[in-house]
Amino acid sequence: MKHKMKKVLQWMKTTTIRQYQIAIIALLLIVVGLFWLFRSTENSLDVVTPTAVGITPSQVESIREIGEWEFLTVETEELVDTVDRNMFSSRQLSRVYYGKARLGINLKKTPKHFITMRGDTVDVRLPKIQLLDKDFVDEARTKSYFETGKWTNAERKQLYRRAYNKIYRRAMTRQNIATAQKNAIAQMKSLLRAMGYEYVSVRFAD
Repeated sequence: MKHKMKKVLQWMKTTTIRQYQIAIIALLLIVVGLFWLFRSTENSLDVVTPTAVGITPSQVESIREIGEWEFLTVETEELVDTVDRNMFSSRQLSRVYYGKARLGINLKKTPKHFITMRGDTVDVRLPKIQLLDKDFVDEARTKSYFETGKWTNAERKQLYRRAYNKIYRRAMTRQNIATAQKNAIAQMKSLLRAMGYEYVSVRFAD
């Protein structure tokens, strides 16, 4: 009986040692497996890291096809008069001219590479702000404020040119140009971000 009990105890001891060995081996295998899993995951992340993709020619062309892009409208009216006096008579002509000047750019007149990539940033170089329509005086709304005597067509055209120049100078002030540029930058960035480009830089030609 004692001999049998000794064998049983010896078997249990051997079995316990084997279980510990198996547990240690399993733990080592888990650690090694986790290590290689981490390494493979790290490598795969390096492979799929996105890189900056340049804007395509078709996208640039679609933006150019916008054509005239208005960023500021200046409505104004100007009173212009002229007086002609001589020994025998006196004439006076006063007229009110209305103008609607649209400030913006014409994208169809931009150079071929006005949009380029600089790293992950879309770099846009726009032309100077200009008047989109040179016929900004609304002659249909022109009114004679005061008129005496007779005036030739040539004299009336001269008065019109004076009003034209005054409306032009009032529209193309530094403040109005700066406002139009600010609006242009905001709208161009909004357009390109809607196309999927997060970083956008907009400049104007010197």
